[in-house]
Amino acid sequence: MNTSKQLHAIEPISPLRQRMIDDMSMRRLNASTQSDYLRHVKRFPEFFGHSPHKTTTENLRQYQLHLVSSGIKSPFINAVITALRFLFTVKLDRQEAVKKLCPIHEPRRLPEVLSPEEITRVINTTCAFKYKTVLSVAYGTGLRANET
Repeated sequence: MNTSKQLHAIEPISPLRQRMIDDMSMRRLNASTQSDYLRHVKRFPEFFGHSPHKTTTENLRQYQLHLVSSGIKSPFINAVITALRFLFTVKLDRQEAVKKLCPIHEPRRLPEVLSPEEITRVINTTCAFKYKTVLSVAYGTGLRANET
């Protein structure tokens, strides 16, 4: 009897959501990607208070501006953009709506570089000539730590 109560408590799936789930499954998107897409797509109409069918290009632009101004990190915003592109291009066949959505470029950080004095100290930490040679060659050829 407890199971029947649980079945009645399950929220019905909208046709748009079900078709989106079907299309994601058809494209073999993994379960976590599907879950993320559905979560992002659900938040979008909640922000505007109307169906994605009524969304304009300007609405999408405003939503992206809202995400950026909220201080949300670039990878998360790019994931939202990808989910919205899927919704509008695959499900709603409205490619023109997402033309102005642009992913946010995340600048690459430069690696930390040791000073010549620090390199000398690292090489001199070993007493064995063989290891000093290995460290000197690794430094001289520009090898990174994960390439040794």
